[in-house]
Amino acid sequence: MRIAIATMNTDETTYDHISLSNKFGYARKHNYAIKFDLDMPRDLVPMAVWHKLNMIEYLIRTAEYDWIWWIDYDTVITNTSVKLENIITDALKGATKPNDIDMILTADCWPLNAGSMLIRASPRMFPFLSAVWECGNKKTEPSEQDCIRDMLIKAPMSATYRSRAIWIPQTKINAFPKEVPCYDKHEKGWKPGDFVVHFAGAWAHLPEKLKKDSYGVLMRKYSEWIE
Repeated sequence: MRIAIATMNTDETTYDHISLSNKFGYARKHNYAIKFDLDMPRDLVPMAVWHKLNMIEYLIRTAEYDWIWWIDYDTVITNTSVKLENIITDALKGATKPNDIDMILTADCWPLNAGSMLIRASPRMFPFLSAVWECGNKKTEPSEQDCIRDMLIKAPMSATYRSRAIWIPQTKINAFPKEVPCYDKHEKGWKPGDFVVHFAGAWAHLPEKLKKDSYGVLMRKYSEWIE
């Protein structure tokens, strides 16, 4: 199985070395490709996070990969022995038509968290990505996460795309720490031995004195658990 990891960051942070060395080291360990972007097109609308769609499309168009793992920058892969191909295989076993599944996703305390997604690198994804872009262009303050969610679970677009995605437990590829208790229906946070920990929205959960570098605080804390 040919797998590429994709992530991006447009601003300098206090945890750049942790995030990059962790992801590049993991990719090297398992012979995965990795694409990291430091900037985005100048005319990109509406905000930087939407560039993930460009990166996913680019990797699909290379025709060099079977699956893409999009992983947000504010994450630490804590169990580097876990293989993505095993996660993909196990997830597809639960699908009625595994060959029709193009997205392996997770929820958090909301229906979707787009910070860790497994995407089949197939041209079948192009119409979906175009629909997500169109959704974004119609919103005043669009979120790519909201638009991906809407394409999958809201009519009328869900009739076309819902069967193309499956949701797996959050802790499989997108665990949140106890400091960010926004859990999916299984109500489980990250624990030692879990694959990856994600600090989405950390600024809203930490004490005021830590908010200035909330992501850095948690990245440094949990990087000590890397196996």
